[in-house]
Amino acid sequence: MRIGLLLAAGRSTRFGRDKRFECLPDDTPIVLASAMNLKPAVDRLFVAIHEEDQALEALLTAAEMEFFVCPDALEGMGNSIANVSRQVLQKLSEEGQTAHQCVLALADMPFIHPSSYQRIVEALEQGASIVRPEYHGHTGHPVGFAAHWWPSLLELNGEQGARDLIASHKDQLTLLACDDPGVVLDIDRPEDLFPPDASLC
Repeated sequence: MRIGLLLAAGRSTRFGRDKRFECLPDDTPIVLASAMNLKPAVDRLFVAIHEEDQALEALLTAAEMEFFVCPDALEGMGNSIANVSRQVLQKLSEEGQTAHQCVLALADMPFIHPSSYQRIVEALEQGASIVRPEYHGHTGHPVGFAAHWWPSLLELNGEQGARDLIASHKDQLTLLACDDPGVVLDIDRPEDLFPPDASLC
């Protein structure tokens, strides 16, 4: 089974307000646009949110998106990844399911084209260990992990997320050249809400 993990447990400190609910030009909230772009490429999508996040819970429930609350999200992205991974694996085990691949994505990157997510999944299915897109020499998101990385994801903590894990296993990293600028564009400022004019993967 192909699993998508969308990290939406941040506090948007650089944006100045909760950017997850800011709308793109088509009136879609950032977090929902990111989820909708990832969802077609995976079999199950789970969104990581923080505690006391009732507004996001309501939005995801209305959109029929699965989510898990990460109690230690404030301790860093690594904690969120480990926490949501643990809850996902437990849920799948209870359902008799197995997670074969994991696509780790960020909620503040709504301009990633669905085809870019699909290419990550296809590379994993063809035997790649760790996969991430590269746009004009710049590495981006999402990052795909084969199933044998689940134990490592469960041990992550702190602000770096999976960055150190990837850096220490460069020999197992596959970079996919991509013409989708969305893979390197996150939203940190209000002016970032406008999509780029560029070709897609």
